[in-house]
Parts: sequence; structure tokens; C-alpha cells
Amino acid sequence: MRKSVFANYKNVLMAAVAVMLMLAFLPVTAMAADGETPSAAVADERVAWAKRQTITHANTLDAERGTKTDASTCYFQDFVSSYTGVARTFEYRLVPLDEANPMPKNSENGVYAWTFEGDDTGWVNIDFSDVVVTEGEKVFYYAACQNIPEPQPGYTYDDRVYYVDVHVLANGQGVIANVRESSIFGDKVDDPGWTVTYEKPKDDSGNTTPNQEQSDTGETTTRPTQSGTYSSTYTPSGSSSTISRGTTSGAANPKTGDTTNHSLATLLFVCALIASVAGMRVRFAKGDGRRG
Repeated sequence: MRKSVFANYKNVLMAAVAVMLMLAFLPVTAMAADGETPSAAVADERVAWAKRQTITHANTLDAERGTKTDASTCYFQDFVSSYTGVARTFEYRLVPLDEANPMPKNSENGVYAWTFEGDDTGWVNIDFSDVVVTEGEKVFYYAACQNIPEPQPGYTYDDRVYYVDVHVLANGQGVIANVRESSIFGDKVDDPGWTVTYEKPKDDSGNTTPNQEQSDTGETTTRPTQSGTYSSTYTPSGSSSTISRGTTSGAANPKTGDTTNHSLATLLFVCALIASVAGMRVRFAKGDGRRG
């Protein structure tokens, strides 16, 4: 009997340990649960997924920010080269970190794609008029990146990913979009965009290839590091807001409402508690055997 009790509680202990190991090595899910802040791994996976999607039409961005119920973010492209006659149009994609998020018009296969040509800029406007919040705020997360399926010789592309957290305020108080660099919790940037450069490739002898013509100036320029705070808030009616880099408008941002997912920690604590209770029962069973 004592051996049977010991074996039973030993099995319970082993099962608890197995559950903890399974939780520790579970693969990252492709989506964050509703209302949760996506992890960095989820964000990376969604960006990689967006780049694999087939797009038949790339959009041209809006020339102005949207209305009070729109989440509006302005992006730019700088093209730097001292050569003429080279391709200077590149594609970009916006992906929701939760596929249920509202998306801009003309999105396709779960992503919104657009192109910039040369030095260009424009607004991505997402309509949140159908989202009703009665208390506090609701936060939606997105990522924007350059999409280069076939890199070409001579080009230096820009692999920066921008993360957007959109805050829909309660009772129709407006929509605020914050743009961040490097991660969901990264520093806010006031002028998000990408820089592409082209320099004529060299052949095996070290000479530049002869298939391009150099411009008259022969000069190249570099762009300073982007920094600051960008908040896309509503512009009062009667005033027109056109594209302008490095500006901040609207009221101060509310608390972002970022949360931390404690689900895994709670499960691990429960498993550890089960293992502890099982161990106590095993010791108690052994003690009963000695007294018998």
C-alpha cells in the first residue's frame, strides 16, 4: 500500500514537472490575445508574414491626415544617389499585430501596401469610427516596414520597422497614434520613414559598371537620425493639415495603457504549487509507513 501511494504521488509530481517544461518550450503564437500587448516575437512573426503575402496593387498614400475618428501617421522616403536613370520606387507594408484590427481602405490579404517614388511622403489613415469605447481607451498595434522581395545590386535598403500603437479614447474623445522605432515599447519618433541609397556597383577589376550616367553635381547627401515625438491627433475643423515633417500637434498623449501578459507566470506558479503539494503528500505517505 505504501509503495502504491508513493508511486501515485510520484506520478503527480512528474506530471507537474512535464507541464512546466511544456509551457517553457511552447512555440510563440502568431497573434496576441484580445486586449494584450503583443510580444516582440509576435511582432517579428507578423512582419515576416506580411512580407510573404501576395499583393496585386500598391496604393498611393493620402496627401493629408484623416479626420477625428482616423488614426493618421505620416511616413517619408528619401532616395539618395548621384546617378540618374535608376529605379527609385520602393514598396512598403503595414500589418496589424492582431488580424482583427481595423485597416486602411484597399488593404489586401491582411496587409496595406503602398509605394514611394524618389523623395516622397504621405499619410496612412485608418478609420476607427466603428470602434466604440465607453470607458478608458482601447489600444491597437501595427507595424510598418519596407518590402524588398528581390534586392538589386548597388542599392542599400532600409530595414527599420516602425511600430504604431493606436489609442481609441472613450466617448468619442478622439484617436491618437504613436509611432515608435525598434520595438513596441521603443522611443517615439516624430518623422518616421526610410532612406534608400544607390551607388554604382563595381566590376571585378574595381571599376564602376558603365550602364549608368552620373548626375551633374555628383554629390550625395545623408539624413540625420530621426528622433522626437509624433502624435497623430485630430485637427480642428476649419483648418487644413498638410504633410509637414517634424511637427507635433494636438493635446498631450494619454497614458498608453500598455499591459504585461502574466498568464504564463500564473500557470507556472500553479504548476509549482501542485508539485509542492504532491511532494508533501509523498513525505506524509512515507511517514505513515514508518509508523506502521
